[in-house]
Amino acid sequence: MRHSLLVSAVVFAGCGGGGTSPGTDAGPTVTPAQTEHRVAFEGQERYVEGLTVLGTDLTGAHVEVELGSPFDLLDSRCTHARCGAVLRVRDTRPNRGVSVPAPIDTESVFVVVVDASGARHRGLVSVNPLDTITGAGSTPLTVGSGVLLASSADASAVSTVRGPVGDTPLRWVIFGDANLHGTLDLRAADLPAEATARSGGHAGGLAGVAGDGPSGGAPGAAGSGAGGGGAGESGTAGSGADGTPLTGGAGGVSTDQLPGTCLGDFTATGCGGSGGGGSETGAGGAGGGAALIVSLGTLDLTGARILASGSPGQDGGGGGAGGRLVLAGTSIVGAPTVDVAGGEGGASLAGAGDGGAGGGGMLRTDGPSSITTTRPGPSFDLDGWSPLVSARSVVLTGHAAPDAQLSIALLAQAPLATTQADASGVFRVELALTPGLNRLSLSETSGGASVRSWSGTSVELARIGGSPLAMPVGGVLDVVSLPADE
Repeated sequence: MRHSLLVSAVVFAGCGGGGTSPGTDAGPTVTPAQTEHRVAFEGQERYVEGLTVLGTDLTGAHVEVELGSPFDLLDSRCTHARCGAVLRVRDTRPNRGVSVPAPIDTESVFVVVVDASGARHRGLVSVNPLDTITGAGSTPLTVGSGVLLASSADASAVSTVRGPVGDTPLRWVIFGDANLHGTLDLRAADLPAEATARSGGHAGGLAGVAGDGPSGGAPGAAGSGAGGGGAGESGTAGSGADGTPLTGGAGGVSTDQLPGTCLGDFTATGCGGSGGGGSETGAGGAGGGAALIVSLGTLDLTGARILASGSPGQDGGGGGAGGRLVLAGTSIVGAPTVDVAGGEGGASLAGAGDGGAGGGGMLRTDGPSSITTTRPGPSFDLDGWSPLVSARSVVLTGHAAPDAQLSIALLAQAPLATTQADASGVFRVELALTPGLNRLSLSETSGGASVRSWSGTSVELARIGGSPLAMPVGGVLDVVSLPADE
């Protein structure tokens, strides 16, 4: 597998848009155009840009991309005040196999507005290089921890990818299409019970010790089994020597924290299932791992197997809880086999009491799919939708948890609109727009927890604690309003 490049800072995000001719162009005048977005990534399926030219009427203008640029022009529209363009960003530069973090290596690319007089106005866009994620062959491949940004992903049906050993979840953000047809294994079955589980799963307790994490199973006292760990569901209590559950260790409790809450915080660790408690003689099972897989194109999961079950307990130890998963895409194809079940409690070899089973984990999806979800996340419906609109408002539809409260906001600003999903999780809201580029985020509040959607045309980047690294924090839906009466 070739790891991706992480952009350490998006240098043009805060720079003035536009560029000028180097002075060697012959023919029509070339002047600057102001770009409203300015940051693109290799592999991005729908990069949305707004462009203006000061003091110029753009009635009858059109948008072009320069020969040799990585852009394909999908759609464009101009009014007398501005133009909007929807572009596809090709993966054109060689992959270097550099894992994150890595220095920026951006390419300056122009998007051109040609007005009715034939004058050309060039707006500058910074295109960031990303590597690809590839997996093939039957030999299991173990990937490292951390965040991987990629232009595309392709894992064959016979491939097996194992999550990293440690407390950091697996997190992939893919700016193009992702074809994942193999097996992603986030279990800790091949690790000692006292070791930290893969990809954010918590360690099981040693003999007589509680499982790791706030919802870990309680240890069993002498003559009783330990409780199973908790995650999306509570673990069960261990049984006593006489078969009475209350004399065994208590099961770990479920948490209201949606999986996206932890996985979307790229500084967080320990996002998987909690470990089961240990009995006096046997260790508890480790929790299943955690993974965030986001595609801004199509996430094709046909034939995929995602395994994040908890490990069984040993000799009266409680089973580990299942892991937590987030699968997101602008569109999702296929229904993978997903296992986030809790591990079985260990049978006591001495008849002193059996361990309790671990609770099941959580699966959340953003985007239309046929995946059965424990806790669906919020998503915009984007199939067949154009981000260029001629009005000052737009009707947005999508899906969320049943009866969830939803908030749509411009980035870093107060909510523009709030609405509520119906009993089936469907929402519809009309949103007022300002002329030009509108960068929208969608959040859902359900069960006391709030999570950002990962569906959209781009990803919001934010700094982490003063570090130069820029990390994705949620999906962004870019809409360009081009009202004729502006």
